[in-house]
Amino acid sequence: MASIHKELVIDACPEAVWSVLSDYGAVHERLAPGFVTDTRLSSDTRTVIFADGTVVLERLVDLDHEAMRVAYTVIGGSLHPSHHHASMQALPEADGRTRFVWHVDVLPDALAAPIAEFVEHGSAVIRRTLEAASPAPPGARPDRGPTSGLDIVQAAWKAFAGHDADRISAVFTEDAEWLAPPGNATALALNCPSHLIGREAIARFLAEDFGRLFASDVNVTFHGFHADGERVVVEETMTATLAGGNHYANDYCLVFELRDGLIHRVREYLDTARGHRMVFGDAEK
Repeated sequence: MASIHKELVIDACPEAVWSVLSDYGAVHERLAPGFVTDTRLSSDTRTVIFADGTVVLERLVDLDHEAMRVAYTVIGGSLHPSHHHASMQALPEADGRTRFVWHVDVLPDALAAPIAEFVEHGSAVIRRTLEAASPAPPGARPDRGPTSGLDIVQAAWKAFAGHDADRISAVFTEDAEWLAPPGNATALALNCPSHLIGREAIARFLAEDFGRLFASDVNVTFHGFHADGERVVVEETMTATLAGGNHYANDYCLVFELRDGLIHRVREYLDTARGHRMVFGDAEK
């Protein structure tokens, strides 16, 4: 039987970490957003949808509040283990921090490599998410926390999803810019500029105008977050139901340029011809 074991120290208190781990149906929102795009809970079983398209059904085995440990087993979906048992635990560490322990036992052995890759990637996302959501405890290392480029952009994405203009405005510099391709279908359909200038204009678009076209079922599947200093690149696919009832699906690449811990400029790239077909029904408009 193959065993995958991962431990890391998180700059957040155990109670804060356990609050997230014990929220069994909110993996995509609280534990690993971006890495996991959706979680659907039915009784003691959750359906977990990952950014790469993998889908697994995980049945809850144990939720131990005293030990701050959750155990679960895969019972269906894209993976077909003959045996699977996994657990996540929050253990007290020095200076009020938390030792996060993730252990997986699986058969057949051939599944060990892909699951180990999931655990490695997922652990990095979990660390960033938990540290960004929790105040650093006394004594935490000053070189880690919600101040990296990845943390800033991931926190901003949560604000975008909430469509709250004040929260969105707070993540941008006053003179921020959002540059999309000229003549893109969204700008034409909404009669909005493709080059937004100022955080108020950006916040108004994301909080109010966006929903006039992308009316419901908006879902973003993240394919990658890539950081280099104060520049973060996000690869994603967005799907939605348009205001007229048609389906929308398009790929995006967004380049975030940061300044003093805020977003200063966003450069948006997409398949503009596909966008026109989705919105207007032809290749160009």
